[in-house]
Amino acid sequence: MNGAVVTDRDAVRAQPARSDAAERRRQTGRLVVVLLGLVVGLVALTTRLYELRDVPRLTDETDEVMLGLAIARGQTLPLTNVDAYIGPLWNYLLAVGFVLVGPSSFVPRSLTAAAGLLTVAATGWLGWELALRLGWPKRAAVIGLGGALLLATSSFHAVVSSRLGWSHSLTPLALTLALACLIRWERTRDSWLLAGLGLGYGLAVQTHPTALAFGPGLLVWALLHWRHAILSRAGWLALGLFLLANLPMLAFNIATGFGSLQAAVRVQSAYAGGVATGPAPYGPNPVALLGSLPLLLSGDIGERRGTMLVVDDPIHGVYVALALLGLLAAARRRCWSPVLVVLSAILVLPALTGKFEPLFNGRYVAPILPLGFVAVAVGVVACVVLIPALRRVERSLAGVLLVSLTIFPVLALQGYVT
Repeated sequence: MNGAVVTDRDAVRAQPARSDAAERRRQTGRLVVVLLGLVVGLVALTTRLYELRDVPRLTDETDEVMLGLAIARGQTLPLTNVDAYIGPLWNYLLAVGFVLVGPSSFVPRSLTAAAGLLTVAATGWLGWELALRLGWPKRAAVIGLGGALLLATSSFHAVVSSRLGWSHSLTPLALTLALACLIRWERTRDSWLLAGLGLGYGLAVQTHPTALAFGPGLLVWALLHWRHAILSRAGWLALGLFLLANLPMLAFNIATGFGSLQAAVRVQSAYAGGVATGPAPYGPNPVALLGSLPLLLSGDIGERRGTMLVVDDPIHGVYVALALLGLLAAARRRCWSPVLVVLSAILVLPALTGKFEPLFNGRYVAPILPLGFVAVAVGVVACVVLIPALRRVERSLAGVLLVSLTIFPVLALQGYVT
């Protein structure tokens, strides 16, 4: 009996020891994630700040910049951007920068770089939330950091969406935050996340109307969750915040009789070279979009304006295959929102424009790139999980594979800057 009593006491003493050891492992894991996050942030900072002002050359971003400078000088208070179908948020942010710093050419590109860095962080959050939504809590750090690293080293995002002083450079950030709120809501049902979804998507639409291409997918998602997303107070709040984000545009269109639509039709006609828009021009546009996506995911950038895109390198197919595998993994776990958003973009964007080639027209696809890179990270993890013998080292191996996927876009970025 004495031996039994001693054994029980030893077991009681061992429990706190095991608990302390588990807590130390958790703290070490958190520290590693924080350190790796800092490394990803440093990579993103480096790829975006190098030759920030001079590469790429100045574009028609200067028109939007000059409007911001006019606001800073108190010369105008516009309800729209230079193009009447874009909201004025970016111009007022520029105005604040000019008031604080003065009329410097560094202001617009510095603000765009800051938005790009925030988008990298938002991509990490999106990947983390998607992993938790899929029931992969132990893989959340790998998927979140992996998606963020892929965007941090994306040659296109570093050169265009994190440098050029366009309003459109804010669209990827706004849409990524909206999708992160959506996926977290699916897991937690926190009503404030629906409000974040409405505000984020509203800002995405205000910064560029091509964000409307994601609307049908979000609408289908809302119908699938109609009881909680449409008939709830949070759903109405989300709609209200969406409209509030676009209030200047609504006021402008009421005053001008849908002036934004008229301006969009004129620009679309100009892009089409005077050819009437409609079902006929839609024909080659999906091919252009599907030809651009592999190049943007793999980081194969270059001057391709007005040329047919050719996917002629096997590396392009690797990124696309991994992204499709990631979307399939989400669908198998009944997480339909990423699939719906991607399908919506593929089906609707070609009806709005046929200009997708990098560089610089890939900006119309840029809002979906963070989700695409998160899907690639999910696809890498899914590949590793398929091999039972690798499961003990699956996170380390997935991390190595994700790092290897950054080599091609970094080389492309170096070549372009040089």
